[in-house]
Parts: sequence; structure tokens; C-alpha cells
Amino acid sequence: MKTGKKRTKKIRTAALRLIRDGLFLFRVVQKVGEMGIVGEKRNLLVLFLAGLTKGFAKPVSVLEKGVSSTGKSELVKAVIALFPPECVLTRASLSKKAPVHGSGDLSGKILYIVEYRGAKDALYLIRLSQSEGQIDHEYATAVGSERGTVVASRKGSPVVLTTSTRQLLFEDDETRFLSIQADDSSEQTQDVIAAHLSPDAVEQREEDLPVWHETIRLLCRKIPSFRHPAWFNVLAKEIPSDEPRARRDVVRFLSLLKAVALCRSHSDGRMKECRKRNEVELNFADYCVAHRILCRAFTSTFAGVHPQVLKLAKAVRRLNKRLGRPISVKELAEHLGWKQALVYKHVKEAEKQMLVRYESGSYLWNQKRLLPGLISRPSFLPDPNLIFENCKEVGDEVRYVDPLTGKDKVIRRSVETD
Repeated sequence: MKTGKKRTKKIRTAALRLIRDGLFLFRVVQKVGEMGIVGEKRNLLVLFLAGLTKGFAKPVSVLEKGVSSTGKSELVKAVIALFPPECVLTRASLSKKAPVHGSGDLSGKILYIVEYRGAKDALYLIRLSQSEGQIDHEYATAVGSERGTVVASRKGSPVVLTTSTRQLLFEDDETRFLSIQADDSSEQTQDVIAAHLSPDAVEQREEDLPVWHETIRLLCRKIPSFRHPAWFNVLAKEIPSDEPRARRDVVRFLSLLKAVALCRSHSDGRMKECRKRNEVELNFADYCVAHRILCRAFTSTFAGVHPQVLKLAKAVRRLNKRLGRPISVKELAEHLGWKQALVYKHVKEAEKQMLVRYESGSYLWNQKRLLPGLISRPSFLPDPNLIFENCKEVGDEVRYVDPLTGKDKVIRRSVETD
């Protein structure tokens, strides 16, 4: 009995130390790496932050897309292994009415559906639980000659995590998820192969998972209120509003920003202040960290295209501005460090989305060069430097830890001279 109490105390002490670590989010990256995941730093942090929103008023659901063999399921499983078992529901498939007939409240839960299509019959009810927070299903009953109806109800809006090999899903489902793209680059594949064959390969470490479980319990035990800062007015003006789905995406981003603040507030003193004021102010350093993790996912989700398509379109625009002429596929491949076959693959989608266009006229061997398209997809989240330079209230210097590298970052206001 004493041994059990000692172990519990030891776990809690280690969890408190972890939660107060200024490198907390980077520790998440390290831990998931220890569990056998190579790379995918942004994606794993998106999944982790989404998991933390399970206790928020607006939980965030994430759909990881990618071709087969890119390790989508392995990544999700590694991340949810950090969460206490009592808050995770794993399902390979769901029948049509299973979501409403299941036992227990879905509030504060992570529902991991191994493959999106495994729940295809239940997606309508899952959507209702995501948006309404409650499912009410009336069905007919018959006992002998007696006929009647019964209403089955289930409360709660869970964080739904799932994967798919399809790039485009039913529109109503697309807008209920933040989409992330598995890294299918040849560089990532090479890194995975090297990790498997390395003589110094590290065995997966899972013995300290109870410490992570207790850390998540402590983080989510009492979610504070979050106060919006004045510079949110500038942020609101910079987020693109040309698509109605931006209304859902901005709510989704706000929940994830609060999750970042929740992680950082235990190490920067805000949680101590919270005990007096009962609220945590979202600060500019939180935004810098969130932008580093989330910008790529939100931009590609909002545009509805693969992140590499956006990267290609951006490269065309940049090279065209620098050189003052159309850009060849060969030049693009050299600039991006891609094979020409990959460039052609993404040019096709970029042209379809009007992000790039071919120059007009006839050319030898039909080798037409590329120009910027009629549509320029801005980043969904504005660059922190833009907000910093336009908002004096954020201060003259902002410091934060890069969640992907663990290195200190500083933004300083440029000195004005006469």
C-alpha cells in the first residue's frame, strides 16, 4: 500500500515538474519521437492541442489525410497514448445509430476513429454531436400489440480524430474538421528508412506514460476563462473572409490558441495570476507559438488543397516577381528541390484552383511556362511580424520558445530614427 502511494506521489511530482517546464510543447515533440514517430512535428502538435480542447466549449476535431503507408494511424495512436485512457474512445467502425446508443457522456472525450470510412454510416450523428453537443433519436418500439416510440439521447461534443486516404470528403464533414496532411515527401521516407535501419535506433520508451497521463489530468482539471487582448481587432481584419467556412475555422483556431495558452500559462506565471482573477489573458507569445504550429494546416484547409500545392503557387509568385518573366517547370523544380514529376503533379491541381496559369501562345514542344494565377490564397493566419509592427500594445519585445526546435525566439520592434 505504501509502495503504491509512493509511486502515485512520484508520478504527480514528475507531472507538476513537466507542466511547469517552459519547453513543455517541445517535450511533447520529443516524447512522441521517443515512441517511434519520425518527423511530423507540426502534425503531432496539432493533434495534441486538439486533444486538449476536449474540455473546452468548442472542441476541435482533426482529420489526417495522406496516401497509404505514410504512418497516419501510427502518429495519431502515439499522440493519444499521452492522454489518460479514461478519456479516449477508440473505434475501428461505427454502425449507423451507434453514436446515440453508446453509453456515457461524450463531453471531455477523444473519439479516435481509425479510418474515416469505418464510420461512414454514422457520420450524420457524429456531425450532430460535434455541432450540437447532443443527439436525440426517436425510434419505434413494439411489445406485443403495443406500439410506441422511445427517444434515445446522448450528450457531449467529443474531439474526433480520424484518418483518410482521400483528399476530398463530403463538404459537411470537411468543414467540421481541421485537415492536416501526412508528410509523403521522399525526404521523410528516407528519414523513416534511416531510423529503422540505424544501428543506434532508440527503443520506444513508454514507461513514463503515467506521468504524461497525470500531466494531462492536471492541465484539464479546471479550464480557466480566457481574456481576449486588444490586438485581436487587428487579427480579425487580417484573417481572409472570402469563404464562409472561415466562420468555423476562426472558432477552431481560437480553441487551439487557448490550448497553447493553457500549456504555456503554467510556466510563465499566468496560472498563478489566474487564481486571483479567474482568467488567463491570451498573449502575443501564445499567438507566435500557435502560428508556428497551425499556419500550414489552417491555410491548406481553408484553401482546400495540399500544402505542397500552396508552396508551389507561392514559389511561382515569388520567382515571377524576382525574375520579371514566366517560370519553367525546371526552374521551379530546382528552386523547390523537387523532382520535375512532383512539380507537374502539383501544377495540375494548382492550375485547377487558379493559383497558377500557363503563359498564352504556342511554344516549342508545348513547353509553356507558368505565371501567378488569378487567385492568390493568403495565409489564413497573418504573420506575427505584421501584427507586431501594427500593434504597439503588444510591447517592444516578445520572447517565446519555438515548439518545433526548443530554441528561444525574440521579436523586437524596429527602432525609428529621425
